Amino acid sequence: MLPFLNGMAHTERLDQEFPGRVLGGLVKFVATMDGDSVRQLTDLTTGDAGRAQRGRRSRT
Repeated sequence: MLPFLNGMAHTERLDQEFPGRVLGGLVKFVATMDGDSVRQLTDLTTGDAGRAQRGRRSRT
C-alpha cells in the first residue's frame, strides 16, 4: 500500500492496520512560469520509509 496523504499522522495507524505492507513516499512538484508557458518537474520517490530505524534513536 502506498498512501498519497499529506503529513505523517496517518503512518502509525496504517502500520497497525496493514503490518509490513505500507510503503512511504515523497512527491515533489515544481513549476516554473516562463512567459506563456509552464514547465513542470515532478519527482516521486518510494520505499519502506525507514521503518527499520523509526523510533530507535537514542539521545546521549
